[in-house]
This record gives sequence, C-alpha cells and structure tokens, in this order.
Amino acid sequence: MSHTRYEEVLPALETKVADLQTLSGICLSPQALWAYCLQCVWYNISPQALPIHKVVAQIFAIQPADLQVSERRIGFAEVTPEELAVLHANLHEQ
Repeated sequence: MSHTRYEEVLPALETKVADLQTLSGICLSPQALWAYCLQCVWYNISPQALPIHKVVAQIFAIQPADLQVSERRIGFAEVTPEELAVLHANLHEQ
C-alpha cells in the first residue's frame, strides 16, 4: 500500500467520505475508499505515478453508483470449495 500518497490525499478522502454519507447515505471509511480506488480506479497504475492533482480529482469524481456496482461485483465473487462445503454443512444442520 502506498502510505505516502494515502497520507497526502487523506483530506480529500475524508471529504469525499463525508460527501457520500451526506448525499447518498453510503457509510465507509477513508481506508475503504482508498482500497476501492486502488482496486477499481487505479487497478493498472500506481497512484504514486500520477500527479497529486489527478489523484485528488479521481477521488472526487467517484459517484455513489460506482461504489454500488463495485460492491455488487465483489459481493458475487467466486466461492471456494471450502466455503461451499461450509455452506452446505450449515444447510443440512437446519
């Protein structure tokens, strides 16, 4: 994790988190928003390689719908065989 860049843009992350909470009721931490940015916004480039104004602009450009689509995609991730066995065991216990 690029802590240096994270610390540099923490005020922008905190502001965006507050905006998302106020405008759309989405509650997440600055760390969670940073993780989203690393996975979905900068998935093929390091934020260290970008000028800081572009990093901040991309943080502020995130829309609630972007987070919801990402959450839906991540929420339906593949289930491992071990997880599937646990789910089946829980079904048979009921």
